[in-house]
Amino acid sequence: MKKYSCLIFRRGWFFLLICASFLLPPVARAAVGFTVSPSSLSNTYSGQITLQISGLTNGETVLVERFLDVNRNGIDPGDLLVQSFKVTDGQVTAFGGIRDVNVPGDDDGSSNGLIQTSFSFNSAPEFSRAAGQHVFRVSSPSGGLAVQTLNVTQPLPAAQFITGQITNSLGALVPYPTVALLVQTGQDVQFVVGAVGSASGDYTVVAAPGTYLVLPTKVGFVSDLSTAPVITLNAGEFITQNLELTPGTQTISGTIADAATGNGIPGLQLFLESSNNKLAIAFTDANGDFTVSTVPDQWKLDISDFNLSQSGYLRPQNKPRIDTTAGGVTGVNVQLAKEAALIYGSLKNDTNASLQGISLFGNDNNNQYEANATTDATGNYTMGVTAGTWFIGPDNQNPGLAGYIVQGTNVMLTNGQALLVNFVAQRSTAHLLGRVTDTGGSPISGLTILASPQNGGSSPSATTAADGSFDIALFGGTWILQLESGSAAQHNVIGPSLNFNVTDGINISNITYVVRAATATISGNVTNNNGQPLANVNVSASITVNGTNYMSNAQTDGTGHYKLSAFTNATWQVSLDCFGLNQQGYGCPNSQNVTISGPNGTANFLVPPGAQFSFLFRHFANAGDFGSGFTPAPAFPVAINAYSAQFTVRNDINYPSETNVFFTGPPGSSLTGSPAVVSLSASNVSSYLSAKVGNPSTGPAGTWMVNYKGNLISFNVPDPQAAARLVIPLPGVQIQGAGGGLGYVFWNYKDPNNGNPISSTPAFITGLEVQILDRDLNVVNDSGLLGNTALNYNLGSITPWKDVGQIRIIYWDTLTNQYFVTFTKALANLGSARRPSSNQFQVQLNGLSGQDYVVEYSTTLTNWFPLFTTNAPSSAFNILDSNATDPHRFYRVHTP
Repeated sequence: MKKYSCLIFRRGWFFLLICASFLLPPVARAAVGFTVSPSSLSNTYSGQITLQISGLTNGETVLVERFLDVNRNGIDPGDLLVQSFKVTDGQVTAFGGIRDVNVPGDDDGSSNGLIQTSFSFNSAPEFSRAAGQHVFRVSSPSGGLAVQTLNVTQPLPAAQFITGQITNSLGALVPYPTVALLVQTGQDVQFVVGAVGSASGDYTVVAAPGTYLVLPTKVGFVSDLSTAPVITLNAGEFITQNLELTPGTQTISGTIADAATGNGIPGLQLFLESSNNKLAIAFTDANGDFTVSTVPDQWKLDISDFNLSQSGYLRPQNKPRIDTTAGGVTGVNVQLAKEAALIYGSLKNDTNASLQGISLFGNDNNNQYEANATTDATGNYTMGVTAGTWFIGPDNQNPGLAGYIVQGTNVMLTNGQALLVNFVAQRSTAHLLGRVTDTGGSPISGLTILASPQNGGSSPSATTAADGSFDIALFGGTWILQLESGSAAQHNVIGPSLNFNVTDGINISNITYVVRAATATISGNVTNNNGQPLANVNVSASITVNGTNYMSNAQTDGTGHYKLSAFTNATWQVSLDCFGLNQQGYGCPNSQNVTISGPNGTANFLVPPGAQFSFLFRHFANAGDFGSGFTPAPAFPVAINAYSAQFTVRNDINYPSETNVFFTGPPGSSLTGSPAVVSLSASNVSSYLSAKVGNPSTGPAGTWMVNYKGNLISFNVPDPQAAARLVIPLPGVQIQGAGGGLGYVFWNYKDPNNGNPISSTPAFITGLEVQILDRDLNVVNDSGLLGNTALNYNLGSITPWKDVGQIRIIYWDTLTNQYFVTFTKALANLGSARRPSSNQFQVQLNGLSGQDYVVEYSTTLTNWFPLFTTNAPSSAFNILDSNATDPHRFYRVHTP
């Protein structure tokens, strides 16, 4: 028993109270069990690392962290957090029942106090695969901490390797550096292997024979890609190569956070590359914060694809750009969107064999996000994305696709959807072979040249050899040969666009592709009508010279600025990518002609607002028939019998036909990729209507998607409360003149459940419209929009009552939805009798188009027999009795 003193105050007096505290014995809590398998592996290992965590409470969430322990003495404050993720007992990340296998989860799928989770080692962030000592730490709310060591080795025996020592620019040794071997892939470099050096700055990297760019790195230092040596490592060769790092003189700091929650994202590997080919790396800490040492330059921040796919986030297409020429920069905050849908499938060749280790890339049509995936040993992949329209395709430059071509594709997804997209690598059947030269005939090497399919898709490419030659493998079709824009800019040249019709099995050889030197620039700014700069807008300039079309391409930066290569004494047509602007919700400005007689030209673009979209429901109710009178007699209760969705577009150009607009509603809506059936167009506006749906009879709330011009437009539609907002504006009519003309309609509101009067116009009604339809259901008189308090309508011109087939009263509510309450005048008559043959009678039925009628006959006027039931195809049509053997017959018609 333990005693303690309590000091209390009451009414100005102090009392010393001796209080007894009975201490319960501590509750025994089992420590978390934690294993890592394998516990030792090579830095070229391509399998899974499996973590097993036991001793948890059911459904518990644990934090898993991995540190690169460069000095092998356990987790120090300076050790890099190279991986961080949370796992919940019994849970995985899945969409539409399909798991995203890139994101670690509890593989056993049971909430049982035991987590088994795994991830692919070679899909982890690049520098987290460096040879050295790695330490895993598991943090459990119920059981504290547990750590395990992972020893990442290099292949032994070392058949060949590169070794050396790393110093800084002052000659001092750099302790514990990391050295990476990279290979060139197109215009990019790819991490192959890496290793952590010693305390004295020594390093050794074991690798397979090949040609590598050798890159030293260390937090706090800057690497130089332009001076990093390129070394060819032959079999059995040991090469010594000393390397140098530059100490950072300033810093860039900020936070990488979840866009929805604002929470920092830990363990992300960051790359900062400067305009002068400098490189710095960093990892976000446990709070998502980062600090990178740099030198004065202009920097672009990027995040490891491997990190993003394992954490379930998407890479922003607009990379942050930071200028440190005037000093260090703080407050660089990047927000990442979480995946909300999934694309999954397989990549196989044309013999159905799986293709492993092939990268696939995706980008959304709003130019906001990028995603990536890699095929596993069975050729399968999963790629987390957002709702919307995405282009996805494989990396045709991957060595595993040598001799193959795979076409990318556009897909559309909604939130929570998993979409199966399988790819087939088609073996190339022909080649484009040629040579790239300048206007003087000299070869140009190192240029990337593309062949783009005329109908869209992935573009196979080649890099020109020392003699300017290229060989692009493809298959039959029409292809456009052109330079890759980044490569053209690096070489300061402009290439033509050449079309080739390729036949399978037949190569096209001896192509001479002549490029021209860029001697001028066209630059400008792209802003919206609020003066805000627009980033990532594609800009192109084209010109035709002696029948050959030349094109130059660029993209606006974060300030909306662009710069295009051009040549002088020419007039260029400069245009923006209208499709991309439409994806961002903007209109498209006209192209501009720029004549260049000197070194520079200018074309600024003011981008207009884009099309405006709206969505509503139309609800339909049939509320009774006039019979032979002038007021309909509804059979209460009256209910809504159908709905349709309406999508309206304003301020657009080139409105598509209704068959090219598609509706997808929430589950149970009965509309999934369903084309519109009607389009209603007026000046600068077009409305598209879905088919009527009777089950359900009212439009459901939720996420509605409309595919318009290939773009997926989303609406979060609230509950229309349709049943509660249905009222019956019961009409009466005034018939005028000797001919019986309809000239005036009035109405009173009735409760749809029992027909009781409603004393005043319901508050949710915002406007009304009255339509008079003839017996062929054509609108012959329309009131236009009336005020919400209107209770009558004067037609202005007389419509013969005998020709009226329906009166329709439409009203809008405060949720902008429409209600079509229809009153029919289905009374029919028979006329124009004739006898076309001795055993036939024919009569004309005059009724309401679309109405069901029953026709009966009699020979005595006493006993009547059904002839048939028909749906009137028009207001007047013929009825034929083909078995009228009697000399006379009587006929009558009525509604069922």
